[in-house]
Amino acid sequence: MSEKKIRLLSVTKSTGGLAQYNRRLCTRLDPQRFEVEVICLSENNTVYAAELNALGIHAIPMDMDRYRLNPAQDLKMAWRLWRHIRQNPYDILLGHGSKAGFLVRLLGRLARIPAVYRLASMSFVTQTQGRKALFYAQIERLGALLGGQIVTVADATRHELVRRRIAPARQTSVIHTGIDLLEFGPPLDRTLACNALGLDPAYPVVGWAARLAPQKAPLDYVRAAALVVEQLPAAQFFLAGEGALETDVRALIETLGLGKKIILAPWQKNMPAMLSAFDVYVQTAHWEGLPQAVLEAMAMRRAVVVTSVDGTPEIVRHDMDGLLVEPGDVVGLASHIISLLGDESRRATLGTAARTRIEAQFTVERMVAQWEQLLGDLAQH
Repeated sequence: MSEKKIRLLSVTKSTGGLAQYNRRLCTRLDPQRFEVEVICLSENNTVYAAELNALGIHAIPMDMDRYRLNPAQDLKMAWRLWRHIRQNPYDILLGHGSKAGFLVRLLGRLARIPAVYRLASMSFVTQTQGRKALFYAQIERLGALLGGQIVTVADATRHELVRRRIAPARQTSVIHTGIDLLEFGPPLDRTLACNALGLDPAYPVVGWAARLAPQKAPLDYVRAAALVVEQLPAAQFFLAGEGALETDVRALIETLGLGKKIILAPWQKNMPAMLSAFDVYVQTAHWEGLPQAVLEAMAMRRAVVVTSVDGTPEIVRHDMDGLLVEPGDVVGLASHIISLLGDESRRATLGTAARTRIEAQFTVERMVAQWEQLLGDLAQH
């Protein structure tokens, strides 16, 4: 007699890293053990639901205001979600992100269903939300009182939850993000990759990819590029992203006379192709959870220079798998880039070590296995 499948309802917004993570997890959970359904929230929900349904994951779109508390809409969505949960015998509820995480714990408590909240970013830290952080911290504490398990992507995040008394240690655990090594495998032909991005393959390339937002500090990258060009005029820079700071980034590029040295491009959907063009990959974030783009660059054997914030040092060990620099240290960032561009052997050594690091600790298979263990344990209680 076959074992009864665990019925999982995953609730997530439908764009960005949360949607990507949810897709990666739900499509890889063992179909012999798990039956998965997804509630797709916020903008792009109908498109995302259609993508998941095409992959064999039953998905339902529901409207939600992602960016702010909207009592009327939030209550309407919560009521609709409650009715859906009551009509379907789920074994576990999983919420990705703060609003979904609060909802699944509240409704799980009411329906007596185990709930898991995957916390992707620290909204309760002043650095990330300013004066709103105190409010978010109280919401997170209230959510923890409802019960359920909190899963963070980094030990640093879990430490902050416990240190700030938002949740007790017994209620938290860590599952590091994993990368598909087949998708992010050996680099593609560098010449072809450079040509596709408008870069000259005869000269070194430094790359950066993220949202153009204060958190990601793209202006630090532009300022570092100016310092690098002073010593290495042949260096090229690629900056891929979109966001609120785009006008500021363009203005700084113009002010520093870097119009012919930096290519500012939209977000690139084909990350492996983009990364194949880079000799050095840079991340300048002032705060971070566990940066997926850094994992992807390392999996592609790129030498990385990244800021030593939050969960990033859990991936990159300085001078072993890449180079670390303090956030905001533009001079140090430029110095590391210059040293790597001038030493092809060192770049290759760091790139090989980076790939080994990902293979050992940050594969999607390892991530999914940890999720299956956690969900299986919760379903038995």
